[in-house]
Parts: sequence; structure tokens; C-alpha cells
Amino acid sequence: TAKRSVDRGAPLPVGCAPMRSDARDRTTLRRRLDDAWERFLRDGDLTGVRPEIARSWERARDLYRIDPGLVRAPLDPGDEVACRRERDETLELASPLLARFSAQLQDGGQALAYFGADGLLLSIGGDPRTVARLAEINLCPGARWREEAAGTNGSGTAIADLRPIEVFASEHFVEAWQPWASGSATGSSWPP
Repeated sequence: TAKRSVDRGAPLPVGCAPMRSDARDRTTLRRRLDDAWERFLRDGDLTGVRPEIARSWERARDLYRIDPGLVRAPLDPGDEVACRRERDETLELASPLLARFSAQLQDGGQALAYFGADGLLLSIGGDPRTVARLAEINLCPGARWREEAAGTNGSGTAIADLRPIEVFASEHFVEAWQPWASGSATGSSWPP
């Protein structure tokens, strides 16, 4: 197995363990998740994997046949994306709030993305260095992040399960997404 570069400073996933400030705890969790991901790819073993991640990994492998070696999420043509952005009423309403939150993230190494209900990324902002790094894997406007296209990830799995989720490091099915933590909630997953 190839050696991966790891972002050891990413936060712990929701529901996995209490948040700890000690980097050794995050490193231990990351190693445990790396081992679980490799076992799943090799043997289909889901020991130590949260149930929602296990279901998503099985969908990614068995139903969608996602290549864990994928390098970038698929992109839609730019003109279609521009058209979608213009027609998305929720994006229009949310834009001022997204801009304000993105401005607060300018120097924090964080990004905030807005996806359509179909998993198409329509807007991203935050720390410009982070946004640029995310663009390398096509976490950028026009990219498709549903599980059917990109495997287990925050937005795609939230859409699939219709509930909020955080996906940490090697919980992502695709190796290229594993340096990141991603969390998402769909409009339909919010309480009434």
C-alpha cells in the first residue's frame, strides 16, 4: 500500500469519539481508520467502522463501483453550472449568509460549500489557500459530489442518508479525499 500524506490536525468525526485537543488522539484515530479502510478494500471487513460509514462504503463499492483511486470528482460543463447558479433560489437567498461565513473563515484553514440537492457544488468560499487545495480534487463549482459520483463524503452521504454527517479522514471512500474532514446537512435533514 502506498504511503499517504495525512492531515493530522483535522477534527474528530461527530459520533465517533469525544473531541480531544491532543493531536496524539487524532493520530491514533486516523491510524485506526486507515487500517479499517484498507481491511474493507482488501477483505470487505467493516470492523470498527461507524454504521453510516459502513453502509456508504458498501454502496460506493458494490452499487456505484467507485474507484477508491479516483483523483478528482467529476465536473459538469461550466455553462450548465452558471445556469444552475442563476436558477437556484435557495442559493440566491443564502448567498449573503454564505459570504459572511466565508469571510469569517478567511484565515482559518476552513472552507464552506453550498451544494444543490443533486450534489452539484454551486458555491465555495473561506480560506483562499484551502479553497485552492480543494480545487485540486474538484471540490469546486460544477463538481458532482453525490455518492454515485464521488463515494463516501460529507455532502454525498448526507444526501444519500437524508441526515447530517461528518466524514473524517479515511472514512472517505476515495483515497484522495482522505486528507480532509467533511460535514454536511441537507435541507430535508433539518428538524421541522
